[in-house]
Amino acid sequence: MIDIIKELSETTTKQRIRIAVKCALSVCSFPSFVMWATKWLNGEETSCSASDISKRVRKVHSNFRSLADQAALSNVLGETRVDSTSYYNIADAANAASYAARAVDCGCNEEGSDVYVTIAIRDAMGADPNLDLYKIIKEVLAESEEA
Repeated sequence: MIDIIKELSETTTKQRIRIAVKCALSVCSFPSFVMWATKWLNGEETSCSASDISKRVRKVHSNFRSLADQAALSNVLGETRVDSTSYYNIADAANAASYAARAVDCGCNEEGSDVYVTIAIRDAMGADPNLDLYKIIKEVLAESEEA
């Protein structure tokens, strides 16, 4: 963990935003986000703004979060035995995507984008605890060296 914190502290705002988008892309499979994020990472023009993408996946997050809460409540009340974990994981993935897009929309405003980056990474790791954040950081740093 100390290595990750050290690596993140040595990155630029733009690199941290790329890390957030890559983390979200690792866990979020919603087609509109995947298409937008892939194009954005490749430096291509996107037909949809970061703000629009954030709003779209935010709706998905709300729907799955609601399903997860309902399933958890049903379990507590003994009405059903539904695994609410997968719903929460999908909601976390959508939230990671939403905040990664917000970080892009915020751009180089370091204070604003760092909050969004942090939430995107946290929720991506919530969606997939095995997410290799260190590997993603290294990829982004290597891309920067190649450019």
